Amino acid sequence: MGKHYLLNVFAVESLLLLEMDTFVDFINPTLTDCFASILGESKHKFPRPGGYTYMALLSTSHFSIHTWPEHSSAAIDLFTCGDIEAEEIMRYVIKYFNPVNYDLKVITR
Repeated sequence: MGKHYLLNVFAVESLLLLEMDTFVDFINPTLTDCFASILGESKHKFPRPGGYTYMALLSTSHFSIHTWPEHSSAAIDLFTCGDIEAEEIMRYVIKYFNPVNYDLKVITR
């Protein structure tokens, strides 16, 4: 059916985990440049400590992120059943957050 990329980033600068609009401005062109078609979006900024959740409904499935600035971490999912450059998207996201440590798993579904 597809591949599900599960990325956890740790020890990330808190500002990156607070700035939802900056992340959305980064991820939208990244997704489209990597051949993912965004059909819709939903996002929510939480009050203190100020993390956010963002989800993009893709023509090939979805991309989502949940941030926890109080833990300096984020969880990112990308599920795709199409021909997008998923590995490249994950590399860009890792580079964006520049974590001290991260864990990336790929599950074939």
